[in-house]
Amino acid sequence: MGAVERVGSEVATGVVFNQAEIKGRIKSVSTFEVKGRRMHEAVVMIAAADEFSMPGAVAVQSTYRLGNAGEDWRGTVRVTGIPNSWNDRATGEVKESANVRLVVIE
Repeated sequence: MGAVERVGSEVATGVVFNQAEIKGRIKSVSTFEVKGRRMHEAVVMIAAADEFSMPGAVAVQSTYRLGNAGEDWRGTVRVTGIPNSWNDRATGEVKESANVRLVVIE
């Protein structure tokens, strides 16, 4: 695996690397435990790019409940994730992707 270059935390425009602003409506909320710590995950529907596109959906994790289904939510998240690889059964080729996680910045 190649080395990752360390960069500054802010672009000249004021946008912070590896962060995003999310605005949408909560579709569902679930609760689970990770290493003895209670976590919440809300599926947030985000606006479509235009009138011909379907709305997007993102899963947002937090240590507190963001709200209930049907409520609007807006917040800043940290974009993180883990690499994922698997073998393609048809070709035997190793495929690479990533599981992206959006975590609320508290």
